[in-house]
Amino acid sequence: MSIPPLSDFFYKGKWSPACDGVLVDCLIMLKGETQWSKSVVPSWFLPTAAEWMKDKASVIFSELELKDGVDLLRKRYYTFKVVLRIQGAYLDAPMKVVVAPADSWEKMLKMNAYAICRKLFDEDAEPNDRESATEDGDYLIDLGSDGYMRYREEKGRMLPKPPGPSHEVGGPSALKSPHASSCGSNSSMKWWPHNVKRP
Repeated sequence: MSIPPLSDFFYKGKWSPACDGVLVDCLIMLKGETQWSKSVVPSWFLPTAAEWMKDKASVIFSELELKDGVDLLRKRYYTFKVVLRIQGAYLDAPMKVVVAPADSWEKMLKMNAYAICRKLFDEDAEPNDRESATEDGDYLIDLGSDGYMRYREEKGRMLPKPPGPSHEVGGPSALKSPHASSCGSNSSMKWWPHNVKRP
């Protein structure tokens, strides 16, 4: 089963993980230079961030797009922090995933819409060798000793074999068709009487 990377759910259009990294680096630099201690990014950071993104990531963003990007980063950060506060949840840093007990996922998904749960396989997998996925049935196909496939219900019954190939010698047919216009007719006289020489 092919599962798309998590970035497919977060990024649309020009945004990418590299753009997120450049934006965060720029905001950290601007907060350090201006001694900005509040968590809200001021609007006068955005023109500088737009120039920074243009130079570092080679992508042009408007100030409105950058404001939306900052808001999305804030939501994702706080979602991450809330999920890690749940008892039993922890960050597996090498794999870059948050692992949580199965009974806590329902609580997490109710708390925050941005928390997602990925499940690779069902615990109670049904066999997929049935003819219909919606009805339980015993219509399994068996390969008989003669090489023919039969339904399990038809095991005791011999199905008629198709006729074999004909081994007759090829050549013109000696049979005549009763219809003058038939393609099986050997007489060209009935087809083209004007082409035949008459005495």
